[in-house]
Amino acid sequence: MIPDQLRARLDRDFRRVVISPRAIVHWQFLFVLTVALPFFATIAVRPDFTQSTTLLIGVLIIIGATTVAGLFPWQETNSPWALLIAIIDVPGVLLLYIPTPGAGFSMLVVLPVVWVAIAFGGLVATLMVAASIVALWTAWWAQAQVAETQLIGGIPATAAVTSLIVLSAVAAYQTNRVASARRGLLHRQSDAFSRALERASLQERFTSSVLDTLDLAVFSFDADGGLRTANRSAWLLLRHLGGTRFEAALSDYEIDYGSPIFAPDSPIGRALQGEQVDGETSWVGGAQPMAIEWTSQFLRGDDGSTENVIVLARDVTSQLRAQADRDELITSVSHEFRTPLTSILGYLELALDEPDVPAVPREMVEVALKNTERLLTLSNDFLAARSPSGKSGMALTMEPCRPSAIVEDAVTAVRPQAIARAIAIVVGPLPDIVLDADPLRIRQVIDNVLTNAVKYNVEGGRIFVDADVTETGHYALTIRDTGRGMSTHDAERVFDRGYRSAAARDSAVGGSGLGLDISRQIIESHTGMMTLSSMPGEGTTVSIVLPAGAPDGRHT
Repeated sequence: MIPDQLRARLDRDFRRVVISPRAIVHWQFLFVLTVALPFFATIAVRPDFTQSTTLLIGVLIIIGATTVAGLFPWQETNSPWALLIAIIDVPGVLLLYIPTPGAGFSMLVVLPVVWVAIAFGGLVATLMVAASIVALWTAWWAQAQVAETQLIGGIPATAAVTSLIVLSAVAAYQTNRVASARRGLLHRQSDAFSRALERASLQERFTSSVLDTLDLAVFSFDADGGLRTANRSAWLLLRHLGGTRFEAALSDYEIDYGSPIFAPDSPIGRALQGEQVDGETSWVGGAQPMAIEWTSQFLRGDDGSTENVIVLARDVTSQLRAQADRDELITSVSHEFRTPLTSILGYLELALDEPDVPAVPREMVEVALKNTERLLTLSNDFLAARSPSGKSGMALTMEPCRPSAIVEDAVTAVRPQAIARAIAIVVGPLPDIVLDADPLRIRQVIDNVLTNAVKYNVEGGRIFVDADVTETGHYALTIRDTGRGMSTHDAERVFDRGYRSAAARDSAVGGSGLGLDISRQIIESHTGMMTLSSMPGEGTTVSIVLPAGAPDGRHT
């Protein structure tokens, strides 16, 4: 119940019990019943009392007051007018007391006094008590004039009734004060609750408004899987799925447009079963499917039990379609490159076969041949990366090579780009060892890492290149930059095919998201290991470990 309604109900209940139209009638009829019992008992014992004019007047006064209480339109009149009923009852009952000494009618004066003390309290109750006491002693005096023998004997009884009137009025007044204090306390508590409820409602409206501005569907479920709240984007998503029942979202599709999967196995179904879902993508909908990236969060109570399941859904349809278009473009361009590159490569090899080519032109042709081979290899790698399996299946041309020399050549090649952005490349001591590896592929990996370190670095940043030989004879290369870095989530997915970090997507630097994927495949083809660690604003570190021996079965 809202606090204003509670406060109104308390006041309404008090008025209904004490001074409402119905209460006035109830109090008066209760008074009449209380008077009727001793009245008829007295008449039964002393029938001659019915001849008393005073008694008759008292009866008529009480009947008149009761009639007024029952017929008067109290709803249209201020309740203080009900005080007149109580005032009239006092002389009415005292007129019954005068001709009937010993009948006890005088004690019934207490009833209207108590009602006034409860209903009005304060000054009104004091005046009512005073007037009732004066009326009581006046009635005692009138009774004594009728029967002189009662003059002295009636004093103790009248004094006792006086004390009863005072005590009853005080008790009723105190009871009313306690009740009023309780009502006041309830009113204050109601006000405090009202303010707290208003603040909570304001906070809820604020949160709802913020959530509705997000281009992200947010669902909140209880522990039993019932939908509690959803923002505007969530309802738009459900409407796209064909209705407003959330169950429609449970029949979704795999990322490869495969067959529908059962609800318990879908990302949202597994989230409702307590499984953590983090950035999982699925296609939902029928004629116009949408790619949705799902993430779940759990709100747990003090005992560790799940109280709420929060599911976030982000529409990544445009990103995936753009990625598919980019993949198709890369594939087409790579196909177009292969034919002219193969032709160039053939002519360069023929030129080198000529014995009369001078030394200087021969060196230039050899450089052109080497770079053409690299371009053709990159083109083949791009095509292999776009294959359904995503594995390059690249062949390695293994030969003894010096990895430090490859690193120095790669640094020399990328240094002009670094100088253009005032980026310093600091190369530490490079151990001079010989490994059995594919120098062209290793150069491809180092070129890619260094190029990224320059592209995603800050103006005036630094790149540190260090190498060491492990106890097992492996070659460990570390390339660290002072660039923008990336989140832990992006760092975990940066080797995924076609994935680009949020910082890369937000920057103006282009990219296909294939370089690190291909690089790791090259290192793993050497039975080596490639890892990446990064922190936002602190840069990125790439570690490459190449084994001392040659990988089995990789010589060509």
